[in-house]
Amino acid sequence: MTADASGQDGRTCPTKKSERTVDVFERPVDDPTITAMLASIGRQARDARVERGWYLSDLAMRLELSPSVVCRLELARREASVHQLITVFAAFGLRLGDALRVAEDEAFPLGSAPWSGR
Repeated sequence: MTADASGQDGRTCPTKKSERTVDVFERPVDDPTITAMLASIGRQARDARVERGWYLSDLAMRLELSPSVVCRLELARREASVHQLITVFAAFGLRLGDALRVAEDEAFPLGSAPWSGR
């Protein structure tokens, strides 16, 4: 795909914060999809924490965050920074990319897209 004069490669991108819809291969990524992905990432983090027998306070202490911040991340009540998410999953010995892939597949299955069948 070649970029046009605006630097875009044929995909539409939001120009304002209120325009959070992006058409990627003609399939929208809207607020409910993003919310579902954040919920999946939070659920995966919580599952990893519980699997290890850690309390919220244990993880919070390792991450140097308050337990309430960790709780809000797990419940998707806070949009975490990439830095925070990398740190959370690294604390479990996991990769954020793997969590993102699961979240994306759960929230936004792409079916016959070129990268399906991973």
